[in-house]
Amino acid sequence: MIEMETSTPEKKITASGKTQWTIIKLIRWATPYLKTHDIDSPRATGEILLAHALKVKRIDLYLNFDQPLVAEELNTFKMLIKRRIRREPVAYILGAKEFWSMGLKITQDVLIPRPETECLVEVALNFLSKIPVFTITAHS
Repeated sequence: MIEMETSTPEKKITASGKTQWTIIKLIRWATPYLKTHDIDSPRATGEILLAHALKVKRIDLYLNFDQPLVAEELNTFKMLIKRRIRREPVAYILGAKEFWSMGLKITQDVLIPRPETECLVEVALNFLSKIPVFTITAHS
């Protein structure tokens, strides 16, 4: 279970007595939380998941770092974090992955393209570009 209310000293309490979570507070909370669950690149992962939850680009997180989240956004982020700590790949969580400068839709039914595969594509294209192309013509 994710206990966000007790995980940071930066809590801001609203007049109603509830914690108000801003973008930067969530990034600062998510980074060590993901790290304790042995998630690679915990800060980047937290930023990617938060940006997805808010439907913004990662840079927008820092441009609007003091923006508070509404309950629905916070719940969406918590759900994404839970999926990641269960070791679900980020590409499956987001439903997308860039490959060879193309945005691909990713589901559980497909393999996730890896950066190494882009290198293989480059090598294959280079190799294929050196093979002469023969044209077959019909003779009457």
